[in-house]
Amino acid sequence: MKVEKISKGNWSIEVTYEDKRKIGCIVQKLKSFTDLPPYGEWKDMSSEEIWEEILGQFV
Repeated sequence: MKVEKISKGNWSIEVTYEDKRKIGCIVQKLKSFTDLPPYGEWKDMSSEEIWEEILGQFV
């Protein structure tokens, strides 16, 4: 993950291919223990809502 401060209180966060691969591995290993929303539901969600859903499953 690449994090860069743009200005006071504003950050740029880039999720790299390696990050996506690691998240994919975690999801594969833990998906039987979670209640994920139906595939495609994320299309109508904001970025914040998506991250809340993802983090809520693992925290």
